Amino acid sequence: MSRRVPDEDDVRTRPNPRGSRPRTKERPRHADAVPGRVLTVDRGRSTVLVGEGTPQEVEVTAVKARELGRAGVVVGDRVHLVGDTSGAPDTLARVVRVDERRTVLRRSADDDDPVERVLVAGADQLAVVVAAADPAPRTGLVDRCLVAALDAGMDALLVVTKGDLADPAPLLEAYAALDTPAVVLRRAATGGTSGPDGTGGAEGTGGGAPPRHDAAGLAELRERLRGRTTVLVGHSGVGKSTLVNALVPDAGRATGRVNDVTGRGRHTSSSALALRLPGPAGGPPEGWVVDTPGVRSFGLAHVRPGSLLAAFPDLEPGSDARRAPGSVRPVSPTSAESLRRARGVDDDLRLAHVVVDAVDALTTSRFGALDLAVEAKPDLTPVTDADRSAEELVRAQLARTRPRDAVLGEEGGATGSGSRQWVVDPIDGTKNFVRGVPVWATLLALLVDGEPVVGVVSAPALGRRWWAGTGTGAWTGRSLSSARALHVSAVDDLADASLSYSSLGGWEERDLLEPVLDLTRTVWRTRAYGDFWSHVLVAEGAVDVSCEPELALHDMAALVPVVTEAGGRFTSLSGEDGPHGGSAVATNGLLHDRVLAALAPRPAGTTTSPGPAAR
Repeated sequence: MSRRVPDEDDVRTRPNPRGSRPRTKERPRHADAVPGRVLTVDRGRSTVLVGEGTPQEVEVTAVKARELGRAGVVVGDRVHLVGDTSGAPDTLARVVRVDERRTVLRRSADDDDPVERVLVAGADQLAVVVAAADPAPRTGLVDRCLVAALDAGMDALLVVTKGDLADPAPLLEAYAALDTPAVVLRRAATGGTSGPDGTGGAEGTGGGAPPRHDAAGLAELRERLRGRTTVLVGHSGVGKSTLVNALVPDAGRATGRVNDVTGRGRHTSSSALALRLPGPAGGPPEGWVVDTPGVRSFGLAHVRPGSLLAAFPDLEPGSDARRAPGSVRPVSPTSAESLRRARGVDDDLRLAHVVVDAVDALTTSRFGALDLAVEAKPDLTPVTDADRSAEELVRAQLARTRPRDAVLGEEGGATGSGSRQWVVDPIDGTKNFVRGVPVWATLLALLVDGEPVVGVVSAPALGRRWWAGTGTGAWTGRSLSSARALHVSAVDDLADASLSYSSLGGWEERDLLEPVLDLTRTVWRTRAYGDFWSHVLVAEGAVDVSCEPELALHDMAALVPVVTEAGGRFTSLSGEDGPHGGSAVATNGLLHDRVLAALAPRPAGTTTSPGPAAR
């Protein structure tokens, strides 16, 4: 059983023999909490970005509520605040809820230290910063960071600074077999001050103005960081904070120099800090970078041997003799590869998660808002300001990260052309959203030559997300590092099947009311979950059949990979595979042909339900 999320009723009051009395007459209700992103944590106080990407964006100082107990708050956490969230000086809000972390980067002080320290949450890329010289490269630390990245479900990037002081080729060659991308930064011949053009120095260069990074290397690094949340990790003196100042000119991170005697750098950053990566020429932000304090050790006590063997399957043959009696055998290379790809190694699937993360923050801030603007579209379906803002956010992020891809949205129509097309339904279930029902989701898919290859379905009000990519399997969870694989049910008899359908009015409009009613009489159980919910439940194996008589491409594109990668089948009522048939039938595959036959149009006056042969 999952632990209940604390609310305002969990607040403790001071013991008083004459009775306990709350400090205020009315405490803020946790259901009204405002979502935000933690930028930094310093001595128990968090700086939280509220209203991200909106005109109301503001940084708020907050402390952790007592009812959270020992649960910690770290940089990158998605949290919910009550109290004064205006961001005005001398105001203080309370963090009352921390969303489940999608990824978690951990370390321990030593390999035998049982205490884990969470560095950053929610990042999808770990950039290991190492100097080619001054100080000399510490490959042992690089190795440990790469293992920690894999264990956290993050991509790894090697950033070599001071490439002009020594040849970086031997260092790069040492990691070539791992296919870890690398960027080499050299210092330009002339010095200068740090600025938006990518200037900035490397720690350990002495006094005066720091030398400039070469433009080509910095441009390559920016391309690697675009659309990502990247954590910069490295030991002191490698030029990490100076690199942050070059990437984010307004960061103002303190820099130091390398001690000539010890060859070590001085700690200049005392706490992790998340910063937005500015776009070119003052354009919209292109991602996030997290600067962390320099580390001199990176313990891996939290990493299980099975995870290490999953990353390096060539080590597995020699592991049996060293395995303790009764221990669990590591996952096979095949399943490890599937999990690795499902955790976001594919660039497009990873990007979809990042985009949907931003949309979730926006839509949850508007869900239940008293000033929510609702209009009727020409087809009389509702649309809200949240629908439009969410789609605009998706289009803006894709324009920065995939400028050559086409986009099709429910609200904005189709833009661009080409073989790659992103399809977005900003809020699937707008009627539920308007009425305060938490069953709604953002659907984002990528089609290549018309075939869905990536699908992400995120329902933040339910705290659930489902995703799949071609060949990765289907997964669910709020954390990529703790995702659960999905598989459809094994029910092979309609009499034992669970059916979920949409409004009966739609079936009646298509003269299919009688077939669907007969099908409801045939199956074991019926429910009308509706919208995306019906189909993802098929992928989970909780429902065996779901069907809807009329849907658009944006309603179905993201659902197809989730259902099919879970082992099911997704077609139109006419049996056309994929999301292009204008209707939807999703099943576990075993029942599909019988369901299509049961829902086929019938001659007028035919009302008999499917007999045993149809079952």
